[in-house]
Amino acid sequence: MKDSEKKFTTCYTVLECKSCSKSITRKFTDGDIVFQKIGDCDDCKGVLLIGKIFGETIGP
Repeated sequence: MKDSEKKFTTCYTVLECKSCSKSITRKFTDGDIVFQKIGDCDDCKGVLLIGKIFGETIGP
């Protein structure tokens, strides 16, 4: 088996508050779009947006 076949990628979404700069990383869910409003920040009630989406490759 090739090394590339043993690897897999996990996707993550980073939520960012535009008011207090709080950052939260969670697993990606279908429908996530960069700059999409997700809700309100728990700390300051500011706007919580998706700031970036990225993947991590795990394996040998």
